[in-house]
Parts: sequence; structure tokens; C-alpha cells
Amino acid sequence: MDAHGEGPQGPPQPPSRGRLVVAIDGTEDGERALRYAAPLAVRTGRALAILHVIHEPPATAPMLPLFAAEVLTSIGEGVLTEAARLARALAGEDAEITQHLADGPRAATIVAYAGADPVVVATRAAAFQRLLTGATTVAVAARARGPVLCVPRSWRPVPPGGAPYGRVVVGVDGGPTSDQVLGHAFAAAAERGARLIVLHAWRPSGIYDAAVSSSGLAETWERQTEPVVWQRLAGHRGAFPHVEVEVLLRFTRPEVALADEARHADLVVLGRRTEHGAVALGTRTRALLHAGLCPVAVAPVPAVASRMPAQRRGDREAPSSLA
Repeated sequence: MDAHGEGPQGPPQPPSRGRLVVAIDGTEDGERALRYAAPLAVRTGRALAILHVIHEPPATAPMLPLFAAEVLTSIGEGVLTEAARLARALAGEDAEITQHLADGPRAATIVAYAGADPVVVATRAAAFQRLLTGATTVAVAARARGPVLCVPRSWRPVPPGGAPYGRVVVGVDGGPTSDQVLGHAFAAAAERGARLIVLHAWRPSGIYDAAVSSSGLAETWERQTEPVVWQRLAGHRGAFPHVEVEVLLRFTRPEVALADEARHADLVVLGRRTEHGAVALGTRTRALLHAGLCPVAVAPVPAVASRMPAQRRGDREAPSSLA
């Protein structure tokens, strides 16, 4: 490999629509991310960049000598070689595939290498592993400049003759940031040939929660909110006229609505607000990532204050971004 970590280059390839970066680690989780990313790169006309960050040895290794840097590099190169072989089998011999070996803090290195390009990562397979090392996925999703696609353990490639659910779900809160999240979601639905489910969920919280639930507030909220949502969709529907759209309003907690829809979706698209340099994910996004119900795309968007009808600033949980 050269100084930039590039693998051997084949014949010149036609220009692509950019890169799709997939982060692998030599485990079954990394392989799952690669199996998701390779066909996606082909469908979207992107080059596939396979990134492996060399595992950092612990500061001390009781009773065992530390691995030499040369050994770790050799292992990393072997991981990349096997990954490239699998990617070629999945994407085809004409696919544009590169290999990249790097070292440093894993999440920060992935974020820096990906830049504004989309990146695919896998959530950890076991709950105990997530407690120990799941911070990498969360950190990348929280800090990346481009969309981050998180592939859970439950995901499986569609078998020959099989069919996906045909549904992409996008969670929106109706503010100006929703336009950018919707742009990601429409594009995702278009490249999958899927129906786009635009989900907006809200429910007030407080001591009168039970009372308002039976007072007709839900019907009033839905009547006022639905035309606002369709108006927000107008420009995107013009840009993606072949995408079938369904608006789904749920008078319930956003996290509940998201979990229900994720069980029968190929992808859930959420926005991550980038405000005042904040890098933390919202609690609902974290919950959906750890639930592992379906792949989740987290798209960074600038935070702009705005509200849907009948959702007051004084209500701490309303309106609540689905991210």
C-alpha cells in the first residue's frame, strides 16, 4: 500500500457519483456492514471505499507481550484483502473498489476519512459487546459530516427470488431541518424502488396526559397537521415523481411510533441536529440504533427553530424530533 493507504488500482474506471465508505473490523459485524454496502454502492453508482482502522493495543497486556506494530499492520492488511475479495464477489468485477488501512482512534479516524461521504457501519452483534464497544457506531453517527447507515444484527440480504418490505420510513418534526432529512429519504426510497412513509408523531406529556388523550385533541391535531406535512413534501415529490408517498400521523410517543414502523421497513431515516457544535445523538436515535429492528440512516442537519401546529414551546416533549 502507498502512503495514503490505497490498495492496488485496476484499469481506469468511469467517474462515479462519489464514494460510499464502509468501516470493517475483521468481525462478523464488519462483514455484515460490507454485505450491505457493496450492493448499495452498485445501485447508487458510487465507488466503494473499504476502511479498516488497525486495532489499538491496550496500554498494558497482563502476562502477554504487546503486538508489534508490524504484526498489527499485517493483520489489518489481511482483513482488507479478505474484505476486498468479498466485495468484488458482491459488487462485480467492474465495480470501483479501493482498500484503505489507517490507525488512530477508531471513531475519529472513520469520521475524518469519510469526510462528507456516506459511511456504513454495523452495530454490535451481542448486547454485552455493545456495552463495551458499541460506542464506535454511536460516535460515528454523532460526529460524521455525511449520512451514517447503521446495519443491525437483524439485517439479512434479500435472498434470490425474495423481496424487501418496500418501505423507507422517515421521521420528521415539521421544522425547516425536515427538508434536508426528507431529501435523504426520498433519494433512498427512489434507489430502492420503495414507498416512502413520512412519519410524524407527537403526544403531549404532563399531569393531564390521560385527560387530553380522550378529549379529541388527537383528531384536532391530525386535521391541522396533515396539510402542513403534505405542503412540506411538495418540492420533494416534484423532484422524485415516481416515489409513492404515504403520510402517517401517530398521536403517540415518537419513539413508540418509530419502533412500530421499523419492524416492517427496509430503512429508517432520521435527522441529527448539529447545533452549537453538539455531537451527541438524541435519545430516540440511540434507542432505535440499539433496538436493531432495521438499518437506520442518520443524516446531519442544522438545527432551526420551528414548530408544527398545536405543538407549543412550553411543552418540553412537544414537538419532539424523531431524532
